[in-house]
Amino acid sequence: MLHRKYRTTSGDIKDLAKSGKRIHSPSVSFLYKKSEKETRIGCSVSKKTATNATARNKLKRRCREVLREAITQLPDTYIGLVSIKRVLPFNDLKKEIETLFKRI
Repeated sequence: MLHRKYRTTSGDIKDLAKSGKRIHSPSVSFLYKKSEKETRIGCSVSKKTATNATARNKLKRRCREVLREAITQLPDTYIGLVSIKRVLPFNDLKKEIETLFKRI
């Protein structure tokens, strides 16, 4: 589980929508911007990706677990939002997110 201090708030997400940068991969996109404080990251899965709430929650749990492990790979402090575009197995999701983090 991603620790509470690393999770984004609704204010963070609104701020990201206004002035964040985006990077994409085929299955995941990452919206981010630099932060003066510590790194905070969240996950989102749309109803278009997984129509069943159980499937969306499972994807979000996978995403948070990957972020918990990968948050140390970020070169600086960021506020970010990972959007999952399609259903992926855990290992594929991990590879995609780590690849995105290397591109920052």
